[in-house]
Amino acid sequence: MGAQAVTAETWKELLAAAVRLFDDLHARGFGSPDVILGRGTVLMLRFGHRLSKDIDIFLHDVHWLSLLTPRLNDVAAAMAVDYVEQANSIKLIMPNGDIDIIAAAAVTDVPPRETIEFMGRTFRLEATEEILAKKLLYRAESLKPRDIFDLVVVGGADPDAAARAIAATSVKNAVVQRRLEQMSPLAADELARDIFPIGDFASIVPNMIAKARNLISGDRLLDRSRP
Repeated sequence: MGAQAVTAETWKELLAAAVRLFDDLHARGFGSPDVILGRGTVLMLRFGHRLSKDIDIFLHDVHWLSLLTPRLNDVAAAMAVDYVEQANSIKLIMPNGDIDIIAAAAVTDVPPRETIEFMGRTFRLEATEEILAKKLLYRAESLKPRDIFDLVVVGGADPDAAARAIAATSVKNAVVQRRLEQMSPLAADELARDIFPIGDFASIVPNMIAKARNLISGDRLLDRSRP
């Protein structure tokens, strides 16, 4: 990520850049990909618990990636400071954050049910349990403090969604617990540097590792959306 500060508007700036990419594809006759907005930005919109320094856009068809990579797309190359390309994803590193474009199958059977309107486009929003399940399944070995923070906030605000995500990724529970053990020595201020918590939600950070362990073990949090 670039040096610009993360603000409540960062996700909008990044999504606007993504829309410009999609509009360019449409103008050149390629059409527009069917996309779903997911991960931290969507959780931020639902729960208001932290700022998001990147956006995650999910595709069903991996072939769109070849049209969006800066290696082959001049518009993407002009707007990105750098990029990381893998077989199923492209990370566009922008001056103010990252745009992750990912081709990935759903982990749960919970479809997107909410949408937002942005710059003349309708974006479907990934279900909360699907967001958590993707984190737990695909990032189990490398979960970041903000992933744990998201899990704990959802565990309090929407415990059923958290439980469904954990059940859908139970094969990774032991790996997640090991990752939590690795993070347990970190001080609260070290954890918070990756999170950008909003307001009173910062009070969750000091005890979030222990709460996450309980969630993965099958316990539910007694508190709700507010810390």
